[in-house]
Amino acid sequence: MDKKISDSEKLNAYISSLPHGTRFRFAVKIAEGCEVTLPTIDRWRMPDIRIKDVYKERIEQIAGVKIF
Repeated sequence: MDKKISDSEKLNAYISSLPHGTRFRFAVKIAEGCEVTLPTIDRWRMPDIRIKDVYKERIEQIAGVKIF
């Protein structure tokens, strides 16, 4: 049985793949680009959180890669 990978797991995997010094800056870019707070970004990274599609699209635009 395949376990569906949650939005938060996908976001965490991408952020973890970034060089250590750029992870926080990327979170700030997401917050600014999505017009949300950094605590919201932290919540999006908690287990089994679903991120709204509009935010997922914006995050991918900021990252320049497919994440979700």
